[in-house]
Amino acid sequence: VLEIAFGGHTVAFNSLTLAGGRATSAFPRYGGCIHNNGGNLFFNSSRLLDSSANRGGGIYNIDGDLSFTTSTLVGNSATGSGGGIRSVCVNANANVALTITNSTIACNIATNDGGGIYIGSGTLIISDSIVSGNSAIDDGGGIFNTSRENMFITHSTISSNSATNDGGGIFNREGT
Repeated sequence: VLEIAFGGHTVAFNSLTLAGGRATSAFPRYGGCIHNNGGNLFFNSSRLLDSSANRGGGIYNIDGDLSFTTSTLVGNSATGSGGGIRSVCVNANANVALTITNSTIACNIATNDGGGIYIGSGTLIISDSIVSGNSAIDDGGGIFNTSRENMFITHSTISSNSATNDGGGIFNREGT
């Protein structure tokens, strides 16, 4: 639906609903609702719903900060990893953060890892939020973390997530 290209941009979304996005072209096939390439995105009272892509069914993030406040990612799917969100760094100098506050990540599906959230690099901060009902065919039904950075989860509920292999709620490969 949206692509934020060529980094350096800061974009705020307030009370936005994006639904039914499909990233199906030969390239990039990433980010059913949003494909972010280096921008800093802030979502407030927003919803990303029922979208699909190869990676990042709701949002695919490269080298940018993401912040969700009082927002919802529900019913998204990925034929690869990151049913709700896939966030990675490809720039060795990028230091990114995914911050989720008072939000819900629910009922997302990934054929590979990270049904709700796949974080490949950067810091993950979740507070006062719900990660529930997500599923992954491989690992990390709720959250798949392969980042070497820190992961902080406070006052949140991680429940009813499932993975065929390991980490129904959280699969933490490298972080702390």
